[in-house]
This record gives sequence, C-alpha cells and structure tokens, in this order.
Amino acid sequence: MSGFAAAQPAAPAPKALTLNDYVRRVVACNQGLLARQLQAEISEWKVRAEGGAFEPDFVASAERKRTERENTIEQTISQSSNPVFIERGQSYSSGIEGLTPLGTRYQLGYTVDRTENNLVTWTRPVPFEGEYRSFAGLTLTQPLLRNAGPAANLAKLRMASCEKDIEREGLRKELMALVARAESAYWDLVLAQQTQTICDESVATAEKILTDNRERVAAGKMPDVEVLQAEAAIASRRSQQQDARNRRVAAVDQLRTFFSETATAGATGIVATDTPVDRELSPDFDQATRNALVQHPDYLLQKRVIEEEGIRVMYAKNQRWPELDLVGSYGLNGLGETIPQSSDDIGRSDYASWSVGLKLRIPLGGGMRARSELAAARLRERQALLDLKTVEIAITNALHTAIYKLENSREQLKNCRTVVEFNEKLLANEMARLDAGKSDSRKVLDIEEDLRNARGAEWEKQIDHQRAMLELQLAGGTVLSSRNLEPTNGAPIFSAPAVQ
Repeated sequence: MSGFAAAQPAAPAPKALTLNDYVRRVVACNQGLLARQLQAEISEWKVRAEGGAFEPDFVASAERKRTERENTIEQTISQSSNPVFIERGQSYSSGIEGLTPLGTRYQLGYTVDRTENNLVTWTRPVPFEGEYRSFAGLTLTQPLLRNAGPAANLAKLRMASCEKDIEREGLRKELMALVARAESAYWDLVLAQQTQTICDESVATAEKILTDNRERVAAGKMPDVEVLQAEAAIASRRSQQQDARNRRVAAVDQLRTFFSETATAGATGIVATDTPVDRELSPDFDQATRNALVQHPDYLLQKRVIEEEGIRVMYAKNQRWPELDLVGSYGLNGLGETIPQSSDDIGRSDYASWSVGLKLRIPLGGGMRARSELAAARLRERQALLDLKTVEIAITNALHTAIYKLENSREQLKNCRTVVEFNEKLLANEMARLDAGKSDSRKVLDIEEDLRNARGAEWEKQIDHQRAMLELQLAGGTVLSSRNLEPTNGAPIFSAPAVQ
C-alpha cells in the first residue's frame, strides 16, 4: 500500500494570478460580456445600413413583345387597308436611380426600343422593316414640404448613430459592473487566503502549547487538565481551519466563473498574489460629481437617449406637412435604323422632351397619424429629460455614500490595527508568563483566539476598504478609465493572458 501511495502523482502547484492579469482575463473570456459586445457591433452595422439609403442603384431591363390584332374599319383605312395589325419589338433600358440627403429622387437612364410592324408608307414601302427609338433623360422629384431637406432624410441615420452610442454606453456599463464584481471576487480570495493563513498559525500556536504542556505535565509542573484544554483548543481551531479552506475553494471557483472556466477534478489551484493597498484618498465631492457627469455611462447613455428623442420630435414635425413634390424631367429622343444611328440622333439634340409640375397629397382627416406620432414623440422626449435628472440624482447620492463609506472604512481599519497590536503584545507577555509558570494555557489560548479574531477583522476591514475604493470608482464612472479598459470601435478589448 505504501508503494502504491508513493506512486500517486503530486498535486499540481497552484498558479499565481495578479489582479491586473485576472481582470483582463475576465474581460477577454467572459461569455456574457462577449455577447454584449456583439450587440454593440450589431449597432455599428445598423448605422452603415442606414447610410446605404443614399447608395445609388443600377437598374436594367430587357423585354421582348409581339402584338397581333384585327383592325377596325377606321384603322384599316389609316393602315393601308391592312385588316390585321402585326407588331414585334424589343425594349432595353438601363440607368442610375437614387436618393440624396436633400430628399431628391433622381433617375438617369437610357432606353432603346426596336419596332417591326406591317405598316407601310411611301417612305417605308416594305413591311416589317425595323427601326430603333432611343431616349436618354433625367427625372427629378424634389419634396418641398414633407421629407424635404437633410433634417428629415438623415433622421434615421442620426437615430441609428444615437443607438450605436447607447449600445456603447450600455457595453461600458456592463463592463464596469463586471470588472467591479470580478475585483470584489478577487479580494474575496485574498481574504480567504489570509483567513486560512491565520487559522494555520493559530493551529500551530495551539500545537506548540500542547507540546509544552505535555512536557510540563511529565515534569510534574502542570496538572493534566492543561493538556486536555490544549487538545480541545486544537480541535476547535482545526475545525475553523477546515472552514477557511472551504471558503478558499469557493472563492477560487468563483474566480473561474468570471472568466468562464470550469473547475475539474485535480484542477490547478489559483493563488491571488496582490494585497490591499492602503491609499489615503480624500476625494472632493463636488469635483467627483463633475467628473461623473462627464464619463459615467448611465448619464452619457441618457443624454444620447434625449438626443435621439429630439431627432424623433423633429422628424415627426416634418411629417405633419402635406406632400408637395416638384417633379421635372428632361431628355433627348433619337430614331434610326440601327442603334448607333439612333444614338447619334440623340447626340444632335434636335428632339428634346421636358416636363415640370407639382404633385400634392393631403390627408383628408388632417393628418391624424402624424399628429399622434408628434404628440408621442414629445412625451418621450420629456420622459427622457426626467430620466436624466433621476440618473443625475442617483449618481450624486451614490458618490456621497461611497465617499462616506471610504472615509469610515479607513477609520475602522485603523481601529482594527490598534486592537491587533494590543493583542500581539498581550499574547507575547502571557506566553512569557506561561514559560515562567505564572500563567495557565487556557488564558494563553483565550488571548491567542482574541488575536486571531482581531487579525481576521483587520483583514476584513482591509478588504472592505478596497471595496469602498472600488465602489467610489463605480459611482464616479472611472472604473474603466483608471484601468485602461475603455472599449473602442466595438473591437475586442483584450486577449486573454495565460495564468503564470
């Protein structure tokens, strides 16, 4: 059995992980964040899609047709006594169509029609001789009221741009929250590690006292009950030691959850190498508030919502107008026995066609739909303004709370350190008294337990102080900028670093 046990592979050494590498690993690997980032990229493509409304289209068509019908008496007389009219033809057209930001719709095209029929004249004595009619021209339709101007025609593009910015701020908000939760989990692991270390030291101290007590009992300098008290203290401390190990395992698994890694049997452990930094921060409330209103995602997001709703109001106002369009066209005609001859005829500009006019469309009910949409748009704009004020109040109050908690946590940490120093001196003094035979092990163990609890409380306050600083950054919207994690252009923010 001993040989089999010796052949078992040793447990893999835990991997060291700094806070900086851990946060970047979370940002690069967290599945929820990656899905949210895809949504931001989708909004980028929506902006491009709306910009495609002004992309010109090439259009082309080809048609072949045949007509055969009986003529009326009038048609028979006018068509050289032919009782039947027969016509064959082909039609080809191509052109460019599109829309401008001014609302102008344009059609620039060229058409060729080839016609053959059984009509004869003194200039065409033979039936079914083909001829080509061609036309090249431009048609413009310019709205004068509804849909006129760039404000109306660029509205969807501008709203898509606002939606893109809203999605970006939403990504920043989710990223901020994720980083804050991830860092809090990292400090949970630091606390669990230190708690386990404190428990290990406490067990070692109790074991040393037990060993010394047994020697004193054997020498007749101490009653047997002192050994029993030391053994009971060791059992109690080992139970707490196991609880600390359980909390550490749970903290490590929580870290794995943040960077989407599954814990498996025999998985390599993780050791958090960073320790809390005690920084004497004295943030100015007014300055922190001004900074938050410049970079907090909630505030910036709501400002873009207001801008988007303002665009909707402007567009809805434009849609109340009746449709009044100026329509104009100009083109040149050509005729020939071949396509080149017909095209040359166009080039001489002898036969022009043009038209100009107005087209009006007015809702008979006074535009009920347009009026209703305008009223709804104005209400949404007002709602967005109220939401902005609500966000501003929430940010201000969150900053006030965070600053107070930061200052309070610093004072609590100082008090805990004073308690630790006092108990350390008290334990050292009582250990010396025990060695001199002037104290008993139970009193020493009680003081050691007080010291262990004080050290645990000190570490808890250190972690609370770190969380208070993190909460202040979260309330002020500086979590990303202070860590160089601001997302840009929807690109992946980081590649995951390997755990060293």
